[in-house]
This record gives sequence, C-alpha cells and structure tokens, in this order.
Amino acid sequence: MRKITPNPLLNNARSLNITQSAWIADVDWQDVGPRFLEPIPDGKYKGFTIAKWLPDLVYEYYRLSGRHEKTGRPFKDTLEKLALEEFMEWSQLD
Repeated sequence: MRKITPNPLLNNARSLNITQSAWIADVDWQDVGPRFLEPIPDGKYKGFTIAKWLPDLVYEYYRLSGRHEKTGRPFKDTLEKLALEEFMEWSQLD
C-alpha cells in the first residue's frame, strides 16, 4: 500500500483549488449573504458576528495561499511551486 504524506496531499488540494477557482477570482468573496453575517442570536457568543473581520480574513487567506489580495488570482511563483505552469495565463501579472 502506498503511503500518503500530508505535503503532497495538501499540494494536490491547493492545485485543484487554484485550477477550479482561477477563472472566478473576480468574484467578491466577501459577498457571503446576509444570514452568514447576522449576529449569533443566543448562547455564549450571542451578538457576535464576523462581519467586521471578513475583509481582512479574505485578504489574509489570499496572502498565505500565494494569491493577489484584491483579485484572488495566484501569482506565477505560486503556480510554479505547484507545478501548474499550464495555468500561467490565469496568474496575477503584478
């Protein structure tokens, strides 16, 4: 049986994510719908909402995953690291 290690598995997941989302990078990922941003109605976290943190969370995710923080498009070096050179046309130019 072939042993699967975390790094190749994560790289494959990232590769799939990039290939599936590269052409929709201009989607506003902060437009998640009103219910998602509503305050929690009861319990320990009553009144809590992520609304004020969402823009920074999205930008941080893009930064950590090697994408442009505004467009979400992967940088060329990100595609090279993932051996996805065939998708360079979708990369962020600057």
